[in-house]
Amino acid sequence: MKIMVLVTGGTGLVGAHIIAGLVGKGVPVRALKRENSKTQIVDDLIDFYGIEKRSEVEWVPGDVMDYYSLKDALKGAKHVYHTAAMVTFNPNLEKTLRDVNEKGTINMLNASIEAGVEKFAFVSSIATLGNSVNGYPIDETCIWQADEKHNVYAESKFRAEMEVKRASMEGLKTIIVNPSFIIGPGDSTRSSGQVFMRVKNGLAFYTSGSTGYVHARDVADAMIMLMESDIENERFILNSDNMPLKDFFDAVAKKMHSKTPYIKAGKFILDFAWRFEYLKFKLTGTEPVISRESAKIARTDYSYTSKKLVEATGFKFRPVDEAISDAVAFMEKYGH
Repeated sequence: MKIMVLVTGGTGLVGAHIIAGLVGKGVPVRALKRENSKTQIVDDLIDFYGIEKRSEVEWVPGDVMDYYSLKDALKGAKHVYHTAAMVTFNPNLEKTLRDVNEKGTINMLNASIEAGVEKFAFVSSIATLGNSVNGYPIDETCIWQADEKHNVYAESKFRAEMEVKRASMEGLKTIIVNPSFIIGPGDSTRSSGQVFMRVKNGLAFYTSGSTGYVHARDVADAMIMLMESDIENERFILNSDNMPLKDFFDAVAKKMHSKTPYIKAGKFILDFAWRFEYLKFKLTGTEPVISRESAKIARTDYSYTSKKLVEATGFKFRPVDEAISDAVAFMEKYGH
């Protein structure tokens, strides 16, 4: 008998990849969607990857902030993939961000326990990890430091992780994944798709920082593998490779036949940029594209390792170049 699965955030970058992976395995999938969400992205992904659709997707209306809609959506579900989240630099939306990322996760966990769900996967972020020690890559042992200054998004995901751990102590089997910067086919107006579009339109500036990258398909595949395994109540970093932001932007520009960034933005330019964005927001209400925290991150070198996952499962990550190629090819083919 196939296990019924519920996916939240099914039209997002990770959620859509999870659904595509599950229907290819013949797993019955129910996906939560808000009223105006466009589900075509999932069908396009299935077509793009050439996946044989061996099961159907049941889209049901609901919202992680509406507990009673979750109770209906969870009927019969034994596995839950919770990917729904919010990312924004808009100061006016900080409360909404906390509500969706923290309270929304609490609602999903409590409703899952009440519904008798057997296993729960939560997509967190590398933002919840502490800094490395002695220059070693950041791994799952790098603990969040309460005395460090964290942005609202990082705080909301960290608190959500604490709730997942609380639920695990109450008997719910859980998996937490901490992906690095996720790239791959998806909506060009959201997530990493926005970065690709900025490069396509001529991104002039680059920074000295570096970070980790991972294919959205690898995030989905790793989560499905972990959920179908005996592994429980563990967290795993998902990272394919680390590289300077300049190298990443250059690779994207090359694939999109665009001009590579050519002006190095140091501390002065970045500080001016986030202050300008904040002033513009105050005057016009336009969503900021950079914040003080993201400006600091952009000039810092971060390195991550997925050694724990690889040693536990033998998982093999796709190259970053493949993720970039897939993202560009998907945009060109489907116009997303």
